[in-house]
Formats: sequence, C-alpha cells, structure tokens
Amino acid sequence: MPHFLKNYIVVFCMATCCSMAWASTAEIEEIVVTATKRTQSLQDLAGSISALDDAQIKLRGVANTEDLIAYVPGANFTKGAGNTFVSIRGVGVSLGQGFADPSVATHIDGVFLARTNMGSLQMIDLERAEVLRGPQGTLYGRNATGGVINFISKKPTEEFEGSFSVGAGSWDKVTADGYISGPITDKLLGRLSASYSDHDGYYDTVAPRSGHIADERHESFRAMLRYLPTENLTIDLSVSYEEEEYHDISQVVDLDVFALISLFFPPEFTTDEPFTSTQQEPYPHSEKESSMASLIANWDISDDLTFKSITAYVDHENPGINDADGYLGESLTVGSLEYPRFDKVNTFSQEFNLIGTSLDDKLDWTLGFFYFTENHKPRTTAFIPIFDVEIDQFYSADSEAMAAFVDLTYHVTDNFRINAGLRESRDERDFQQRYTLNFTTNPFEVCGPTSPIADGKSSFDWDSTSPKLRFEWDAGENHLLYAQWQEGFKTGGINIGECGDTYEPEEISAYEVGFKSTLLDGAMTLNGSYYIYDYENHQAQLFPGGPTLALVVNLAGADIQGFDLELVWHASENFRIDGSVAHNDNEISETTFTTNPATGVVEDLKGNAVPHAPEWTAAVGANLFIDTDAGNFTARAEVRYSDEVQHGLFDSPNELADEYTVGNIYLSYSSPSAAYEVRAFVRNVTDKEYLEDVGVSSLLGMRGSYARPRHFGVELRYNF
Repeated sequence: MPHFLKNYIVVFCMATCCSMAWASTAEIEEIVVTATKRTQSLQDLAGSISALDDAQIKLRGVANTEDLIAYVPGANFTKGAGNTFVSIRGVGVSLGQGFADPSVATHIDGVFLARTNMGSLQMIDLERAEVLRGPQGTLYGRNATGGVINFISKKPTEEFEGSFSVGAGSWDKVTADGYISGPITDKLLGRLSASYSDHDGYYDTVAPRSGHIADERHESFRAMLRYLPTENLTIDLSVSYEEEEYHDISQVVDLDVFALISLFFPPEFTTDEPFTSTQQEPYPHSEKESSMASLIANWDISDDLTFKSITAYVDHENPGINDADGYLGESLTVGSLEYPRFDKVNTFSQEFNLIGTSLDDKLDWTLGFFYFTENHKPRTTAFIPIFDVEIDQFYSADSEAMAAFVDLTYHVTDNFRINAGLRESRDERDFQQRYTLNFTTNPFEVCGPTSPIADGKSSFDWDSTSPKLRFEWDAGENHLLYAQWQEGFKTGGINIGECGDTYEPEEISAYEVGFKSTLLDGAMTLNGSYYIYDYENHQAQLFPGGPTLALVVNLAGADIQGFDLELVWHASENFRIDGSVAHNDNEISETTFTTNPATGVVEDLKGNAVPHAPEWTAAVGANLFIDTDAGNFTARAEVRYSDEVQHGLFDSPNELADEYTVGNIYLSYSSPSAAYEVRAFVRNVTDKEYLEDVGVSSLLGMRGSYARPRHFGVELRYNF
C-alpha cells in the first residue's frame, strides 16, 4: 500500500471515530437524486452513488465528464483523439476510433449519449450530477456494465431570474455563460442558457511550425420550455446545440522504446520532452457538433401513480485530422483535409415509465419500456507516404434495441425491504463495412460492395436478461445496510480495422454489500461498500500495428473485487470535510491468448491486470465558510491521489502510468444580496507532471499525452 494512502486511511478513520464525540449544530444539506427513476434522498437510497449538488458544481467548476469523475472513488478518466474514456471499478474500454460502445452510460436529463466522443460535451446550467457505480442493467440497460453518469439540468422557474458571467485564466482563456428563466404565460415557462470558452494550447510544437496544441473552443446553447396544462401534468421541451474545436495531443513519450517508424526519420524529427510534440504535418485539427432535442412528459395520475415519457433525438459528428506518429515528417496521418477522420451518429430513443405504490404503501414499483435506434458511421483514413499507401476504413451500422423492465420494492416490515428487478432486452445491428487499400492510384477493396473477397455485410442480434436482487435493512433511524446482486450487458460489434472481425458482448455479475450512515445529529454521512465482480468476455482495446488498426478483443474472463468509502462531515457551520478512498484488486482470470503488439509474441493474458484500474484512489477536501456583513466567503482545498495505472493488456512497464497526487484550490465570494459573485481557482497547484494516457506498438513505439499542468482562472458573475 502506498505510504500516502496509509496516512490517508489513518486520518480518515480518526476523523470518523473522533468525531463521534464532537457536538455540531450544522446539518448536511439533503441531496435528492433520481438514480432509480424515483425521487429519493441520497442517504435513503441503497447502492454506491456519488452526487454533487448545484453549490458544489458551481464552486468546483464541474462542466463535463472529466471534471465530475475526479470526485468519484474508484473511477479513472482517460482522454485521447477526442474521445473520453471512463472506467469505474476497473470496468471500461478506451478505444480512440469511437466505434466501440461505452461501458459507462452517460445521460443528460434521461437521454442516453451513445458514443464515447460525446463525453467532452459542456454540461451547462446544471442542477445536479450523479454517478452510479456498478452495473445498472435493470433500470438503464445496455452499455452500463461499469455504471451510469446522470447530468440533470436546471428547469424553467416560475419567477423571473437570470445570471451572466465572464472569466479569464491560463493560456489566455476566456469564458462567458449565462441564463434567463421565467414565466412566458400563466402556463408556459422558459429558460435560455448559453456558454462560451476558449483557451490556447499548453503543448508546445517544434520548428518549423512553432506554436501550441491542446487548445480548445466550446460554444453551447440550450432552450427549454415547460408547459403546465394542469396541476398534475408537466411537459418539458428542450433543444440544445454545441460546437467544439480542438487540436489533438499525440506525443512520443520515450524515444528509448523501439519504434519501426523511427528507422525512416533522423532523431531531430521527434522529441520526448514533456508537453512538447512534433505532430504537425498536417497540423492536427478536430471538431464536434452535437444537437439534441427532447420532449419529457410527467403526469401524476394520482397520489400513488405517475406516468413519464422521454422522447429524444441526438445528432452528433466528429471530423478531424490527427498526425498519429508523433514525428515531424508526414509519416502517418489519420485523416486529411479532403478525407477527414470522422464519427457520425444519429439516435432516436423513446422511454415510458409507469411508477406506482400499491398494497397500502408496502409495494413500490416501476414498469418501463425502452426503444432505441442508431445510425452510426465511423471512418478512419490513414496516409503513410513512406509506403505510398492510403488506408480507408469505414462502416455504417444500423442498430435497433427494445427492452421492457420492472423494478419492485416490497416493504416486509417498517425496517426491512426487498428490491428485485428484471430487464429483457433485444438488440439488432446491421453492418456494411468497407476497407480499402489505395496504392498510389490503384485502390484495392479488401472488403466492401465491390470487393472480390467479401461484401462487408454482417448482421447480429443479441437477447439479454439483466436481473437484480437487493435486501435493505434500516439498522436504526440513520443507518442503512444492504446486500445486492445485479447483472449488466454490453453489446458486441465489428472492428473497423479488420475485415469481418467481430467481438462478442460482455456480461458482468456483481455482488455488493454496503452501508449508509448519518451521524452526529445529521452533521456527518459515512457510506461504504465492498464488491465482487465476475466479468465474462470483457471487451478490451488492442493496437496490433498502430492507431489505425485499433481492435476490440474479448478477454475470456476477469475477477474484480474492492471497496470504497465516502465521508462528508460538517464539523461546524463554518467548516466541512469530505473524503473518499477506494481499493480495487483485479486480474484477468482465464486463459486468453493474443499477440503483443510491442513484441509480436503471442502471450497468455491470464494473471495480468485489467487496464485502466488503479489499485488505490483517494481524495480529501475541506471547505471553509465565512459569513460577514460584507458578504459570504468560501474557500476549498482538495487533494486527489491515484495509484499507478496500467493502460495495456500485457503488464508492460512501458504502458504503466505513474502514481500522482494533485491538489486544487477554489475561492468564492458572494455579495450580501447575492447579486454579485466572484470565483477563482488553481488546479494542479504543484504543477504535477503525469501521463494521462500511454500506449505502445512496434510501429510507433511509446506514445501518450500528459494531463494539464498547473492552471488558474477567475470568474465574475451577476445574478438578477
């Protein structure tokens, strides 16, 4: 166990035990969540759930998945080629091309985001954020084997209000956001929200094109209408649009690791200096455009019966160019100005929920139906001038999914409940694949409509059953104990980089025991859980020849077990402490032979670690609140630790990212009338240098990217 964590756990336990004798009049403000599709208090809900309310989101500047995951015990975040990869408790796949389905399902107001490259969307005007750890197959269905992320936006208000802010920060960053909300008529409310941010890059590029990459620009807009035809019926219409522009990072991080491509270039054509890249021929450039529309109806039929409908359409595309080799010359380019790498997706979803209470309030039940269609068109074009070849990989996939589910909670006694659920799903997916090799002007279609080898057509269908069973016991007024078993399912697919190469769905069975406690007359919450996962056909990433040949492979099986703890303590009205610690022990448990792309040797992966799963993670933070006649001041300091992370399947030291400890500081001021606010922050205070992503192949050697160095910002806000 790392020395840091030994000290952390001692402090964590001492704070918990010694606080039992501490008298405090401050109570923790209740956080209400909708994780089970019902409105419940976080502390009354069995299961491992982390949640941030409006005040915490605003103070810490949470605006996307990356910001949120930093506060979740046992979670790991990786970013590359415009995609965001989330792993929770060791469950998650990181595939840069975007054709693989996510293992952690992300929702905005109940609308499912189908692709990993949608995780960087800016979640503006948020009311709450929730992260459910562990498979959520019953209530959320497909592609939630690792967990679920829920972003809940603020709704139109009955009173007129608004806010506007401007900000500035490191790398010439400028930001602006605002909203206006209020009544339009007696029965119609409206809300408009918008945000803008732009900053220069923190990665240097070398001559002859000296400059910066890793810069970003975001623009987003959301319009919401709330129609209240009766006291019992609410209809919400939401339309949003976001545009993002950025320059990808891809750096050689160790020149001593052999790379076949280095034989064609002199040493001065590359560098492994941190935060320095030679990827610029052509200059990397990517964009994202996302549009979403949703119609949500909530009808309280009676005091004991509610009907909810969620109808949504999402349109998303992600074109780009990425110089994938990290060398100055045009040796390997993913995408071009004429044929950019892209990922296009259109989805439609419809969900119906009927939520009720029966048998004299002894039975809480939820019935649901879910329908989903997706047209997905990823394309990867790679140009290798030294071999005079162009690789064009493309497919079009049409998916249709239907599911019906039931969730029941029976109150056996006032203190004991049994929760059971079942989801029956059917997924169908039709592929049309095209894989072409262009040698100068002579194209050869390996597979596709004109190929003499294979037409590239394939169809799949999967039936899945996702059950859940949980026992809940209120061991006293403020103590909840639970034990549960639940399963999750993730769809299979076809690899874009190999003709007709398929991978199977993955399944996971999870066993968990846990507790939730409210202590010190409401001044402290202490939650914990221990889990065991049985993972079958685990989908993992493999780069057999470089970033243009990314594949998903199935691992025969993996065993994962661990625990996590979360603490929040209002020591006084002016002081709050929060913290978490998580441990994850895992290994690939069954024989799985595959070729190591760094050595070309076939290896058995049994006994190796599951990628993207740090053994230890921990965080501790403290808030100081000072209320004066001149206004209210809040200061927060926090420290986050992650153990070393293996990013590959072969337990290679070259794919092992070192452990790191990062500290952040947040300050805020609110005027006596709350009309004016000032917020300032410094992230990565010690300017810690650590790898966010790393990978090795025999073609390209060791490549990766560093997380953001120290950066700061200030924001001025006016509320009316």
